[in-house]
Amino acid sequence: MTRFTMAEGPQGEHIEVLYAPTRAGARVANVTYTIPSNRMEAQAFLESVTSKYGKPSFTERTKRFYCSKGRDSRASCCLLVDTANRPGLLASSEFALRTIKLTEGGDTADARRQQLAGEVEAAAPEDAKASF
Repeated sequence: MTRFTMAEGPQGEHIEVLYAPTRAGARVANVTYTIPSNRMEAQAFLESVTSKYGKPSFTERTKRFYCSKGRDSRASCCLLVDTANRPGLLASSEFALRTIKLTEGGDTADARRQQLAGEVEAAAPEDAKASF
């Protein structure tokens, strides 16, 4: 099963897509797109993000946070160190890169893992013995 895909473009842009396993096959869990800062000015990048995705839930000087519904508090949406329950989109224009990152979030990932574990358990023969 494919775990990730990476590609680069002619302007130095880079995209990485991480997939999560499901019984039906792989599904996208995270997407990160970057472009070098010498290809787009910071303000133009942030304006293009707002144009494409609409008004952000929260902003900081060089960042735009787009929260999922139900994540309306700043703490549950925007903490960069705690992404466990924060599905959403983050656009940042810092240093040498302009970045857009879409994350699945821990709530969704946990539910997906539990569902997959249940499906695997249900599909396993009851008299199967471990091979190790």
